[in-house]
Amino acid sequence: MVKTRRYSFPNPGRFECADPALNAIWRNSRRTLDATVQETFMDAPGKEQTQYIADALIESWASYHVYGDFSLAARSLVEFASAQFETGEMPAACPSGLYWNIADYALLWPVWLRQHYLYTGDRKLLDRLLPNAENLFSYFAEITDPETGALRDLGRRFKAYCFLDHGPIDRHGVVTGLNALYVRALLSGVWLFDTVGREEVAELLRQRATRVVASLRALAWNPELGLFADGWDGERASRHSPQTNVLALYGGLADPADYDRIFSTLFTTEPPFETQAPGPANNPYFKYFVLETAFALGRREWAFDYMRWYWNSMVERGARTWWELFDPEAAPGQSSTGSGCHGYAASPSGFLIREVAGIRPAIPGFTAVYFNPLYQRVRSAQAKIPTRYGHISVEWEMQDDGHLEAAIDATYPLAVIPELQSDVAA
Repeated sequence: MVKTRRYSFPNPGRFECADPALNAIWRNSRRTLDATVQETFMDAPGKEQTQYIADALIESWASYHVYGDFSLAARSLVEFASAQFETGEMPAACPSGLYWNIADYALLWPVWLRQHYLYTGDRKLLDRLLPNAENLFSYFAEITDPETGALRDLGRRFKAYCFLDHGPIDRHGVVTGLNALYVRALLSGVWLFDTVGREEVAELLRQRATRVVASLRALAWNPELGLFADGWDGERASRHSPQTNVLALYGGLADPADYDRIFSTLFTTEPPFETQAPGPANNPYFKYFVLETAFALGRREWAFDYMRWYWNSMVERGARTWWELFDPEAAPGQSSTGSGCHGYAASPSGFLIREVAGIRPAIPGFTAVYFNPLYQRVRSAQAKIPTRYGHISVEWEMQDDGHLEAAIDATYPLAVIPELQSDVAA
């Protein structure tokens, strides 16, 4: 038996579009959150029932759009800050009676804090938690390799597990994916400290990030393959995993001149979209990083196709909540699904609002938004987007003659910044 609480939220979100598959994906994400948002953002009702930083990062972002609730995310951020050790180290799970030291999870906490501030503009919470962020950055600075400024041998030196993703990744020595997340955390810190006017801290973090990037490009970049090796341990690792290279793009390790080459090496335009089959370890958790990266690089139509194919394949296999593991290429019943309801798989909720409906915050707090709907893939969409100040309603439809008809309204003063192709904008 699984016992769950059901909550009534006063300002829930809504999404519907002309594509029935996307509507089913929204509903499955909602059902998954209904079972995993239980006073905390827990991993699954049938597994550890524990709140992990990485899971909570995704679940909280999804819950902003589905529930319109920002208080639980704020409380969860505070819970991890309260569990921080005097050294600055932050446990991967909280609240928990077990100690989990997962370095990449801790590095996602500043990324989560930046995300939360962008969506809420909650300056009081930010001021409260910035000292914890500063302590976390000091902790990681203390344990970096003095020669490179990079994180190295954390498992051997501190018993800190490097997860990154399910599946085979070379995690020895200077781990490229881990350092990519370190750079992403540092750049999130730069943004946060610049926001509050603490330029000296922001510049220090910027310098650390710059040094790590230079070191990893020198140690792990393989110019012959056009990919990053999984790491460096006296010599460059032989494995060049897809996870490592997605994170190199996501974190900012890669040179912009190499973006297209890396992406085209990892991905194709047709299902299964990946040149290296993930196999039994295939899962929706790492898809969040793939989609964040693809959308950020402007490959919106590819990211849409990838998201729709992967999650809709799960729906077609009978999933009513999202599974922990799923390989669309495996025959039905031939691979493990892990838990049958896993919160880290709910990221489509956010992408459907941000990319398909086309509404995302332009400044912290959602008082100004960008409008950039994915009319190239969906003919029409309508959504209600909850914010701290009320809600935004958007409805748009692409006409046969190429005109985009859109209505955007809000319950509070809202600035709208269209980002449309020139012919549609005209």
